[in-house]
Amino acid sequence: MTRRAVVLSVLFGIIFSISILLYGLLSFQECEKGSYKIKSNGFRTKVYFIEPLGTEKEILRRWGKFHSFDIGDTDGDGREELGIVMGKIFSKRGNRTIILSVDEEETVNIHFDVDMTSIRPWKIRFGDINGDGKDEVALGVYKTTPFHHRMDNRLFFYELKKEKQILFPIFRASRLISPYYDFEFVDMGGYDAPMSIERTEDNQRKVRIYKKDGFGFILTHESEVYPRGDHWNIVEGEYYIHGIKVCPKDIRRVDE
Repeated sequence: MTRRAVVLSVLFGIIFSISILLYGLLSFQECEKGSYKIKSNGFRTKVYFIEPLGTEKEILRRWGKFHSFDIGDTDGDGREELGIVMGKIFSKRGNRTIILSVDEEETVNIHFDVDMTSIRPWKIRFGDINGDGKDEVALGVYKTTPFHHRMDNRLFFYELKKEKQILFPIFRASRLISPYYDFEFVDMGGYDAPMSIERTEDNQRKVRIYKKDGFGFILTHESEVYPRGDHWNIVEGEYYIHGIKVCPKDIRRVDE
């Protein structure tokens, strides 16, 4: 090997090492909800259970990138479940969904841990769409459907079956009224409703709220147009689109 080749090889190694270090620094996340905390640097994700005295106990460690997490109560027993969407290093979307809980003896129970590469999940949320006191699981996924062959964001709803360790499909929407960018659950008084940011025909944005109705969902509220914004930002329980505050209860009902 020539001297020039050696120098180039060393330079490449240095650049690669710096790139990996910067990726880890820029990808670092520390998030907390309820009794759980997640720390991730883009390469490895650790989950901690926050004990009654405030100490943190590591309960899960996985290689990969953390994309989304939420807490809920899927069986109405008052104990929180944690849902996590994980992905490969450098991934834009996830490939695995994990749901777990910690019992009174601080034993970790894995209720669901499945590779979901085929639907590419990117967000998980828990919400009581039926108003029965038990949360369902909503996944934002990226895939085609039988009636829409283009890759796009879809919104799938499931019921967690702990005894079988499966997510039982409730409703898997081919699409909403318009292509959507992001969703959250919002408390509508007695039930939780999915609230989406959707793209209009002139490439602006509308917020739409849906309600569970029989085997599907119906549109109940629709906002005025917002010029831009592709993600929900939640600050102290308030919803924002590109810095603009959105109050769900002020959004116009479609039957008015």
